[in-house]
Amino acid sequence: TQFGLNSIGFMVIFGLAYRFINITRLWLTQEYMYAQAPEIGTFVLFFTHQLSGYIGIFVVLQWYFTTYWLVHHRHDLTQYVSLVIQLVGLLILTLGLYHLQPQTAYLMQMLAFIPIIWFAYRYQWIGALLTIIVCNTMILVHVYQGSSAELILYQPYIISYSLVGFLVGGVMLEHAKTMRNISSVGKQLLIKREELQQSTQHVKQLSLDMLNVQEQERNWLSQELQAEVRQNLIQFNTAIYKIETQPQMFASILTGMKKNTRSMYDSVYMLMHWLRPRVLDELGLQNVLEGTFFQFKLLKSNIRYSGSVTGDCLSLNEAQTIGIFRIVQDVVTDAIKQRNISSLDCQLDIQDASICLIISDDRFKLSQESAVTSAMLKPGFTPEFKPVFMPELQSVMNRVISLGGKMDINQQDGLILTITLTP
Repeated sequence: TQFGLNSIGFMVIFGLAYRFINITRLWLTQEYMYAQAPEIGTFVLFFTHQLSGYIGIFVVLQWYFTTYWLVHHRHDLTQYVSLVIQLVGLLILTLGLYHLQPQTAYLMQMLAFIPIIWFAYRYQWIGALLTIIVCNTMILVHVYQGSSAELILYQPYIISYSLVGFLVGGVMLEHAKTMRNISSVGKQLLIKREELQQSTQHVKQLSLDMLNVQEQERNWLSQELQAEVRQNLIQFNTAIYKIETQPQMFASILTGMKKNTRSMYDSVYMLMHWLRPRVLDELGLQNVLEGTFFQFKLLKSNIRYSGSVTGDCLSLNEAQTIGIFRIVQDVVTDAIKQRNISSLDCQLDIQDASICLIISDDRFKLSQESAVTSAMLKPGFTPEFKPVFMPELQSVMNRVISLGGKMDINQQDGLILTITLTP
């Protein structure tokens, strides 16, 4: 807790205003000493009375501000030892010069503003306070046993020292607050910069992953065309050659050609639907997940498939529908590549508050090092999941990020993916 320029100014103005109103009331009502003062000297008495009261207010405020500061900085006072040493040195130098040359008192009164400003600049608020306390204390001790005329002579200096000290010290307080705010904003900017760099790096990684996925899809498409269409075309050309060389076997060869043509058509049809989920428009997401679409695909690899849907799939938007289909498709593709999976289960639960997709299989338990991995994926942040454990699911994670969801991965008993999306 620290004073500011506004609070210091308020306390000073409040004290001066209170003194001014109180003395003005006595002057106007001719009470107290004004009742016995000659009429021609009442204003001079009023002015002198005001200044003498201001001195008391300033002295009280000086010690109040100093005590308040010392209480709130009692744990780090050692760093201000140099301030006390310099003030003691200044006090000894001033007293020595005054003792040797008393006529220099007027000059020292004029130059007293310099150490006030210097110590305020060097040590901020406490430097200004201690300096004006030292200056005003020396003056008050000097005039303690002097005449009233001498006290009146020094009143403007005491008030001026206090006003300058409060003003310069308050400005330094505001300067310190501003610098702290700038430092805090700078730290926040550094944090935002690091987050931005992480986000940028994550976007770059996602772009690279997207390119890798595209290359994998092209490679997979090439392999499918190589394995299915090319083989059927070779058989088709072989059948045509036999027709040309052995016309008597035309009927049986034609039957084989029809069979190969149908097989080639089915391969291209399945490949077309696998690349672009038109089956969603024909059957809908629920029938695709619960039906034979993925079941036939996995059956070729001797993997049993089961799917169930709870809730209304029509409440999903197009991006969520395609996204869920692609997620299941990527997991199915990964399962086909594995050699230790015999069953795969897919459960979709659609609620008003959340969409939960759970995909599990019975693959062999992985090594103890990667037994359990939990990933919380959120858009705009670098995922905590370490893809080195299961890089084959990177495309699934990217799709979850694009849908603004999160994914938990458990590898203790086979593989369990729990994907949660927001409706």
